[in-house]
Amino acid sequence: MAQRPSSVLIIDLTFGFGFLVLSVLTWPRMRGSYRIWSLIAIVLSFSYYTGPFYPYMGLPRHLLLAFPVFIGLAPLVVQRWSRLAIIGGLATNLFCCTTTLATVGCPDS
Repeated sequence: MAQRPSSVLIIDLTFGFGFLVLSVLTWPRMRGSYRIWSLIAIVLSFSYYTGPFYPYMGLPRHLLLAFPVFIGLAPLVVQRWSRLAIIGGLATNLFCCTTTLATVGCPDS
């Protein structure tokens, strides 16, 4: 019998997917050393196994180690509309994750 994925796993993978999209967008604007650092941090973050119940627990926290992605984001947010779009997207993501946790709740350990 198939089980529904937990809300924590869905939230972790949503943040992980968003960070991968951000990495692809900023890749051409980063220096070579930043690319190497970010690639290693992203690969290590996704390969870190925390057990069968929550395999990607802490993924957003581990992905923040690839901070050069945000340096590469700076040239993209020069115009006001792009800053508003990014802030709106992040706020929508935070709202959806909070709503998911509020309605489904955190699973018991």
